[in-house]
Formats: sequence, structure tokens, C-alpha cells
Amino acid sequence: MQSLQDYIDDSTCKDKKAKEALASAEPKAVYSVKRAIPSYRGPIFRVRYVFKDATEDIFDEGGVLRTNTGTPLACLSKPNVYMVDTWFDQSGNNLHAVQKDKAKQPYLVVKENNGYVVDFKYCRYLTLPDGTVPCGAEPYSVIFKHWDIANPIGGVLGSGNYECHSACNAIRRNGNAYVNYLWSNDLHTTGGSYKPGNVVAFIFSSARKHASSINGEINATRGNVSRFSSPENNTIGKTYGENEYLNGELEYLYITEEVSRTNVSLASGVWSESNVF
Repeated sequence: MQSLQDYIDDSTCKDKKAKEALASAEPKAVYSVKRAIPSYRGPIFRVRYVFKDATEDIFDEGGVLRTNTGTPLACLSKPNVYMVDTWFDQSGNNLHAVQKDKAKQPYLVVKENNGYVVDFKYCRYLTLPDGTVPCGAEPYSVIFKHWDIANPIGGVLGSGNYECHSACNAIRRNGNAYVNYLWSNDLHTTGGSYKPGNVVAFIFSSARKHASSINGEINATRGNVSRFSSPENNTIGKTYGENEYLNGELEYLYITEEVSRTNVSLASGVWSESNVF
């Protein structure tokens, strides 16, 4: 894969570490409000314009979201409300996040001083093809950046067979922290670690070690973890049942299914020294 190093904004260290981690391994799925893979030239979103009930693909050209005719999204005539019909996977694997139910489509909105975010308020979510979230005992890393999450148990990413021990793979806010839960087999970050603007990573290695980092720093680890999660029920913006809707904002979410020492050390910035993996 082409390196991302020349495309990284050095002024934001936590974003740099997340993108370095993405560059260090072949990604399985990449969802971002901007172009995250330099060689990618496809659309970022397919949006639905509420007031004319029509869809259009939106591209990132020079760091600006534009229509397929080149008009910046911000320059379209007002009022406009943009709903996300499709959040395109930039990895090349065509694992696009889709919501065809208009009542469940999240919003594409401008976050003051921070560019666009996908806003999953009012219990909206996107579905993914089965198996997008690594299942079985596959190693994985999931890296995401969020802003406000109104639901204290808001689900970021979900998959698998809920209500069955170790058979799901889900990530959500957990009050003032985060959890990657496999159902009664969970990794919790430390209390007080939740904060809008965080870059959060959960990583599971082929050696059955499970760890998290927040903004490039190791947070929690555990070893000898068993999991056999199922491939179905893949979602962004919700996890289990009717209570764990995200009701919050995502800037990007990256999924890889290979965890190398280089990838882990880059994702955390410190794990290579601690030999966690």
C-alpha cells in the first residue's frame, strides 16, 4: 500500500498515530469523512438530499468534499440536509456501510472547527456486509475517532451473536470509559478515559492478547483471551438491542485483520517497548 506519511497532519499527534497504524497493515475496511488512502479515488459518501429526496456521490478533492460535478458541498444552495445513504469503504474491499431505510440514515454535518462528521443521533445506524468485523478467532485492530456521544452506552461497532458467551465483537462507550465486549468476556478501558475527540484503538493479536490505546497511549491489556464471534449483524452506530445506539458522531473508523508488532507499536506509540504483543 502507498504510504500515508506525506498525507498526515503533523499538528495532530493522535490522528497521525492512527493513520500510521492504518498505513502499516493492509486494511480490511476504511470509513472516513476524508480520503484516508491516498491512492483511493472513489466517492467518500452517497448522500441523500432531504428536500429533493435525491442521492449524489460525494468525493474528496484536495481535502474538500465535493459533488461529482466539482461543487464544494458547503457551497450548495441552502437549506440542505444531508443524510448518509452509503459510507464508502476506501480499502478496495467494497465493504461499504449502507442504510437504505431513510428513517435510519445518519446525518452528514459540519462539526464546528473540526470539519465534517457522521452524526448518528436519533438512533440511526449503518449496516455492513457479514464478516466485515473480524470474527472467529481472527486477530484485528479497530481504530476510530469520535466526537460527542450522547448515549452513555452508545455502540460504535457491532457484530456477531449477542447473548452468547464470547460470540460477538462489539465496541461502545461505557459511561466514562469504553469497552470492547465479546459478551461476558470484555476489555474495559480505565475510568475517566472517555472524552470527545479521542482516537481509540482496540487490538486482538494472534497470541490471544487483547489491548486498548487512547490517543496513542496504552490503556488496558489482558492475555489468554478466547473468542469465536459470528460473522452476522455487522453495524456502525449501534451494537446490542434497542439501547446501545451510538447517538453520537464519528470522524473515521478503520478495521484491519492482521496485527503485526509494527502495527501495534505505531497504533499505541509505546507498545513496542512494553512488549505487550
